[in-house]
Amino acid sequence: MSGPALATMLFEHPTFGRYNMVASAGPLTVAFNQAVASSAVAEVYVDRQDAADYSPVLATVEVASVGGQLRVMPNQQLDNAFVEGHKYYVVLQATSRDNPGAGSVRVAAPFFGGSLGAPKPLGNVTVQYLDNEATAGWFNPGEKLQIVFERNIGRAETAGFSVPLFFDYDLNRSGTTGDAVGELGNDEPYCIRDAETVPFTGAFKSGYSRWAQASTTSLAPARAVSTVTLPYDGIANAAGMPVKVAFSQSYKCSGVLQTVWGENLLTDVTTTLTAKAVPAN
Repeated sequence: MSGPALATMLFEHPTFGRYNMVASAGPLTVAFNQAVASSAVAEVYVDRQDAADYSPVLATVEVASVGGQLRVMPNQQLDNAFVEGHKYYVVLQATSRDNPGAGSVRVAAPFFGGSLGAPKPLGNVTVQYLDNEATAGWFNPGEKLQIVFERNIGRAETAGFSVPLFFDYDLNRSGTTGDAVGELGNDEPYCIRDAETVPFTGAFKSGYSRWAQASTTSLAPARAVSTVTLPYDGIANAAGMPVKVAFSQSYKCSGVLQTVWGENLLTDVTTTLTAKAVPAN
């Protein structure tokens, strides 16, 4: 079997999420250039777990071989649906029905749940720090900062993207909020890098993610836009601190961000910092 005849853009990467979109109830249909044997198998990895662990969950799906097509349907492990705005990786292995001796073809690609004609909004945005239980209640240098989105966002670029973020707080303790990078009122946001991972060796990034993450430090590099600088002794009672995800200033980081439906994210989101408890090292 010489390989799939790419009737869709599913295996053309990187590409915009809206070209790799599958309706909630399925099916995901992949066209090959000849009839496929009924022994074809498919596995789907779903990126829906806790933000502290990015390894997608494996689920086997129902596969129907129809001539030169494979149709993949979500099963109970996937809650019988491809969740709108969530990302999946499909792995297909198939052989030719009429030329089984030619060997099998293995293909892998990301796709997204959703209907192209019914885009969904961004949804909830959570900004949190991973609060070490040994110093609970304090946001200390060394504790990671995360931004968690209800649905995937990105730029369809394998280089990834960054999310602009401001703190309504005097991070450098100058007595003024706005005179340091990342402080609300300053011209320069922190640019929090996406934390997209892939489920297996050989898979490639989609350019979309539901997570962004940054390290924190007490040292101030000359240009600390991707590492958050905190006071050397941390911030007490940091949960509840106002923060702004400044989508309107995305051009200062990686460029304008979009939902997987291709809608530009231009409206800022103001929320408060939360703490996510993690075990002490």
